[in-house]
Amino acid sequence: MPHTMKQRYDQLKPFLNEHQRRLFVATEALAYGRGGIAFVERELGVSHKVIQQGIRELEHPEQIDVNRIRKAGGGRKRTIDTDPTLLRDLLTLIDPVTRGEPDSPLRWTSKSTLKLAAALKEMGHATSERWAQLEQLILARPGTRCAIGVSRLSADPTQLKPLYEEAGDCLRAMKFQYRMPVLFAEDAAELSAAPVPDSALQAVLQVVRNQEHELIPRAVERLLAEAGAHRLEQATIGLSRLASDLAKIAESGVAGGLAKHADFLEHYQRIWDIPGYEELRAWLEQLCLKAHEKLRALNAVQTHDVAGEAIAYIRQHYADPSLSLNGLADKLAISPPYLSRMITETTGSSFPDFVNLVRLEFARSLLAEDLDLDIRAVAERSGYSSSTYFTTLFKKRYGMTPTKWRLSRIVQPTDSDVKP
Repeated sequence: MPHTMKQRYDQLKPFLNEHQRRLFVATEALAYGRGGIAFVERELGVSHKVIQQGIRELEHPEQIDVNRIRKAGGGRKRTIDTDPTLLRDLLTLIDPVTRGEPDSPLRWTSKSTLKLAAALKEMGHATSERWAQLEQLILARPGTRCAIGVSRLSADPTQLKPLYEEAGDCLRAMKFQYRMPVLFAEDAAELSAAPVPDSALQAVLQVVRNQEHELIPRAVERLLAEAGAHRLEQATIGLSRLASDLAKIAESGVAGGLAKHADFLEHYQRIWDIPGYEELRAWLEQLCLKAHEKLRALNAVQTHDVAGEAIAYIRQHYADPSLSLNGLADKLAISPPYLSRMITETTGSSFPDFVNLVRLEFARSLLAEDLDLDIRAVAERSGYSSSTYFTTLFKKRYGMTPTKWRLSRIVQPTDSDVKP
């Protein structure tokens, strides 16, 4: 049994997290019975406190937080909590070589993480050469946003300017990234110098055109993620083009693509001046919503006009047997599905049902007014090429055949016989 338990534990251990390993050893201890805790501790080398904790969790599963491995406050303390002078010394190293506006929290330095970690180690702090906690330490200063290091720093003076510009570009590009207050330029991905693809801009416009306002936030987030992969100048130009087109839609309702707009430079300057991601995202979303509202208002007017024109045409041409949804849609220069939806929303009936309603109303008036017309002639004048089909529809709607309906009105005429 000891060999079997140890073998199971060794095989599963690489695939279990701390919490799962704790439950495993607790289960083994309970299965062993009396003396199980000591036995598992001896065979697996696990502390009896860990085993006891696992047993308590098994006995009270309702108290287990499945989203945590340790209880709140557990685990190793942050270095900043155990070394109170660490942040002060780090900022002392950064401040003398900081670039940027003195009054702005947006700063960058040419010192790399490697050099900073080495300097901190010389000052007596326990740090690694690639210290991941540098970012957390810098963030401990309220409001600080900082880019550390310049990638591929060269001793060649002619190369320093473009490298420093790259670091500054990375820093300013933070506005396109969600929650990215610190950027390590030496680790930053190469930013593309190509323009932001039209497809990324068109995706946002398409959401606005389709009146899918609930998708606007997600579309803007995706666009900013794409823009963040490009150099600041290209990202700003791309977003300025989009903003110009959205403003044009909000003003005139024109949504014909990414057209040039007189306010392009104004939008360019506005985007350039926006300091952070949240403000940029909110501004773009607001532009999208304004364009969305304009298109929605125009669509409401167009819907009323299209439906009215279609209904008038049907009432004038109901006797034409070739009258169809596709044919009428072609005449009105709209899509058949759109026309069908407009007819349904306006009349409460589908296109075929509404056409039949108009035809049957006319047929009923003919049956009552011209007694010399036979059923075939009434059907033809009402737009039906088949008298049998006409009779079927008439009976379905009025509960009797056209002949019986005519006879009933001759015997007892009513006001409903008058053509509406």
